[in-house]
Amino acid sequence: MSVNFKVWSLVAHWVTCFASSPSSWTAFMTYWFYSCFNATPVEVFSCPFDFDPRVLPCFYESLILAWCSLDGSFSVGHSSLVMRSSSPHSLTPAIRMMTKSCYQYLLLENLGIPYCVEKFLPTFGVLYWPTT
Repeated sequence: MSVNFKVWSLVAHWVTCFASSPSSWTAFMTYWFYSCFNATPVEVFSCPFDFDPRVLPCFYESLILAWCSLDGSFSVGHSSLVMRSSSPHSLTPAIRMMTKSCYQYLLLENLGIPYCVEKFLPTFGVLYWPTT
């Protein structure tokens, strides 16, 4: 369990809210993105790695970092914002993202090395932990 991944999953859900039904709350986001990047939210979420989130207020900084951690971008084929999924050949449209799927993706992409690695290294050699 990772508290950071849970928080990022919850924060990233705001991209789903933005993609599915932008409303008055997006005015603040639009203001900050235009002020700091001279770009719209769609432009920022389409290429989040092109922008430095450190210049934004904390919430929007964490939103961009969470979206980056999910490999979020814009897909021409889907005509929408998308995140990577656990399947290497699949993308999940932002409007169908769920907090649980974001969390599972982050866990799969950031596997920790078990504590027993050094203990069993002499017996089994180097093991590929994602499939073990």
